[in-house]
Amino acid sequence: MLEPRIAATYDAWRAQPGLPEDLAAELASIQGDEEAITDRFYRELAFGTGGLRGVIGAGANRMNVYNIRKATQGLADYLNATALPKKVAIAHDSRHNGDVFARETARVLAANGITAYLYPRLEPTLALSWATRYLGCGAGICVTASHNPAKYNGYKVYGADGCQITLEVADQVLKAIEQHDYFDSIRVMDYDAGGTGLPAADVLEYRLAGGAKFMVRPSGTEPKIKVYLSAVGKSEAEADAVNERMAQAAAEMMHA
Repeated sequence: MLEPRIAATYDAWRAQPGLPEDLAAELASIQGDEEAITDRFYRELAFGTGGLRGVIGAGANRMNVYNIRKATQGLADYLNATALPKKVAIAHDSRHNGDVFARETARVLAANGITAYLYPRLEPTLALSWATRYLGCGAGICVTASHNPAKYNGYKVYGADGCQITLEVADQVLKAIEQHDYFDSIRVMDYDAGGTGLPAADVLEYRLAGGAKFMVRPSGTEPKIKVYLSAVGKSEAEADAVNERMAQAAAEMMHA
C-alpha cells in the first residue's frame, strides 16, 4: 500500500492545471503501480554543489520543468538577497529537453527581475563559464548531465567566477529552494514577453545611471556591429540630449 504522503503528492501532481502532456501521460500510465509511483515521489532531487541531476520524467525525483523552476526560483531569491550582479548566463547541451529546461530557467529569472543571457545554440560547459565571466554575471547555469546515460539531464550552477558553486553557496541556495513548493510560489513569465530581459548571448547590454541603455550586437546579415541607444529624460529635449551624448561617446570608442 502506498505511503499516504507519497499518494497525496502523486494525486496533487496529477491534478495540477496545465501539466505538460508528456508528464500527464506518464503519471496516468503508472496509476496503480505502487513501485513506480514511489520511485518518482519518495524524495526530491538533491541540490548540491553540482546543482540537480536525475532521470528525465514526472515527479519530485525526476528532472522536469517543475524541478527546474523551483531550483531557479531559489537561485533567484539567493541572488536578489546578495550584492551579486542580477544577471545569469544560461547554456545547454544536446541532451533531451535541454532547450526546454534552459527556456524555463530564463522565464523564472526574468520574472524575478534578473536578466537572462541565453545561448541561442548548443554550447558546452566551458562556453557557459566563459559567458558568465565575460558578461559579468552573478551566476551561470548549464543544463547538462555530463557523462550520465541518455535518460538523465542536469542543472549545474556556477558562480560569478565561472566555477562550480561552493558548498556554502549551495547550502544557501538550497535553503531558498526549500521555501517553495513546485506549483504555487514560483514566479514565471511568458518567454516572449521577457523582451530585453532575455537577450541572446551575442548581445551586450549596458544599463546606465538614470535608466539609459546602450546595446551592441553583430549584424546578422552584414560584417558590421550595430549599436542601439535608449535614453530617458524628464522631457523629450533632455532625452535627446542624453541620446546625443551616448551616440558621441559610442562613435569615439569605435574610432579609438
